Parts: sequence; C-alpha cells; structure tokens
Amino acid sequence: APLDLARAQAQHDGIAAAYRRAGVTVHTLDPDTVPRPNQMFMADLFFMTPEGAILARPASQARAGEERAAARRLAALGVPIVRSVSGRGVFEGADAMWLDPHTVILGRGLRTNDAGAAQVAAVLADMGVAALQVDLPYNTIHLINMLRIVDRDLAVTWPGRLALHGVEALRERGY
Repeated sequence: APLDLARAQAQHDGIAAAYRRAGVTVHTLDPDTVPRPNQMFMADLFFMTPEGAILARPASQARAGEERAAARRLAALGVPIVRSVSGRGVFEGADAMWLDPHTVILGRGLRTNDAGAAQVAAVLADMGVAALQVDLPYNTIHLINMLRIVDRDLAVTWPGRLALHGVEALRERGY
C-alpha cells in the first residue's frame, strides 16, 4: 500500500515520546535534501560503543551516502567516530547488538560482509570487547530482524532462524 506519511510521522513521534518518557535523550537528523525512504532507519547507519560510533558503509546502493549525514550529526553532537568501515567492507549497524558489556553479536549476511565484520570486530577487540560473529540465513536483511534485546535478561528471537551459535550465546548469558 502507498505510504501514509501522516501515520508514519505520528508513529515516529510516538516512539520518540516513549523514549523520552523513559528518560532517553532523543536526537533527530534533519537531512539537507528530501530524505530517502529508508533514511528513518538510523540504526543501519552506525553502531554505538562506549568509545564512540562505528560508522556504517551501507551495502544497498539506495542507501549509499546516508552515512555521511549521520556522521555530520554525530559530530555536531560531539560523538566521536572511532571507525568508518571502508574498502571492500560493508556493514550496517542493524547487524550488531550488545549481549553484555563485553560481547557484541555481529551478523554477517546481505548487509554486512566478511570484510566489514572483520573491521568492526577489530575495533571492538581494541576495546576489549568480543565480537561473536554469526551467519544470517539467506535473504535475511539484518540481525535486528530476528533478535531484539528487550531487557537485561530477556531477548525476543526467532530461534529457527537465528544461528545456533547466537542462541547458545544468549542462553550462556542467562537470556
């Protein structure tokens, strides 16, 4: 169905309001040009660490360049950029998720390739953080589509599609 822009904006504003009520500071990015349809998915464009942001390099040609707008906004907020994925690497932030303060699960698939995952894992290793890499099933766009951490010991997942290694990592950490 065609996009209902008013409804999408109301839903976005509702999510932002819920975060604010929970004490989360919400920052927005106002693009310089007409935003692309997927630009609302900022989680794809960077991944936060305690030392700063790892800037994505989108695999999708339709998203290419959006990471520059995210980098400008992060810089304006004073958020350090600790790495920008480069070369043959592609990485999108929705393929990485913190399991605990010392472990990140990192999905490799359509939007994060081996080279991108290796660059992210190296940055995390320098921080003393282990990157548990799991392969995503064929045609799965992002790790976030099959795994959500909703509390300190509660995850919502699709165990038949999340790699065995990922499910085991959750169980080992008490999820």
